[in-house]
Amino acid sequence: MHRMVLFHEYVLKGLLIVLIQEFIASKSSKVNSNVEWNIDQYPNITETDHLTLTCKKSYQLLDIAVVAGTEILDEEDEDFKTVKVFGYTPSLVINTNMCYWNRACIISFPRDAMFSCVSVINSTDKGALIRPNEEFSQASCFLQNVEFLRPVHAKCVADKLVRNIFDRHSQVLSPTKLPRRKGLLKSHMSYPWNYLECYRNHTYRHRFKLRKERHVLLFGLKFVHVCDGDRLVLKTKKGDTNLAFLEENTHLNFTKKTHRYVELEFKISPYSDGCGGFLICYNVVKKKHLHTYGEGKKNVCDDLMKKIPKLDREFLTSKASGLR
Repeated sequence: MHRMVLFHEYVLKGLLIVLIQEFIASKSSKVNSNVEWNIDQYPNITETDHLTLTCKKSYQLLDIAVVAGTEILDEEDEDFKTVKVFGYTPSLVINTNMCYWNRACIISFPRDAMFSCVSVINSTDKGALIRPNEEFSQASCFLQNVEFLRPVHAKCVADKLVRNIFDRHSQVLSPTKLPRRKGLLKSHMSYPWNYLECYRNHTYRHRFKLRKERHVLLFGLKFVHVCDGDRLVLKTKKGDTNLAFLEENTHLNFTKKTHRYVELEFKISPYSDGCGGFLICYNVVKKKHLHTYGEGKKNVCDDLMKKIPKLDREFLTSKASGLR
């Protein structure tokens, strides 16, 4: 009987790891352009500390990346030097996701081993990039215990700009109107967790008002991952644009003269398994500023996420349980 219980525990742990690995794969971007904190300059969060992230009043957290790390012996080095390796643990992924859409939160030091490894590269003196480890090497984080945490990036967005297309509690389309000039659309309230099968057979449509000729309605795709069979499109007089096939950080612009109207449609099929969802930013900008947006330039989401949360490293006490 005891062996059977242990077997069930191992199976459940294995399923959890597989699910979280799929989650990380679906949320991984090719390049992370939101870089603020230099990972080598910020002090380590050790097992006696916890990390707090705090936005100012009427703002909420999003786009959070915190990695775990340790130092191990590099067996490929002739001098047997130590190297830093980075990755995620299941509890760190869960803890970080629970921070989203709160004004402030605590990320506690993880006690479980790392299972998904990443490379953290200082691209500039302003921050770092996170990329998945594509090749297994001797210097791997896999199943290593965590020695420290490193914050990489996080953003704050104004409460008034964020809208859910699907409501987690009522399981119906959110009736709230969208901000007129600029806003952040998220597919469902529980993002970054996957949207659920309970949203099957629902359709959301919203027609955006196009302004005068000197203005352009600009969309920026922060993250898009909808299931096969589900539909996420922008409709205009000139035809439909399937957003599911576009790269992240893609920009689309629309004018009243050329497109006449723009309508967003998100349709979940009756057989959907539920996927990552999406974050889409929009903003009405002047035509003369359009050239400042695009690949290697400013993202339209940057107009909404200018604020960076305050970082604090505090000594972990028994009272430091959760801050919401």
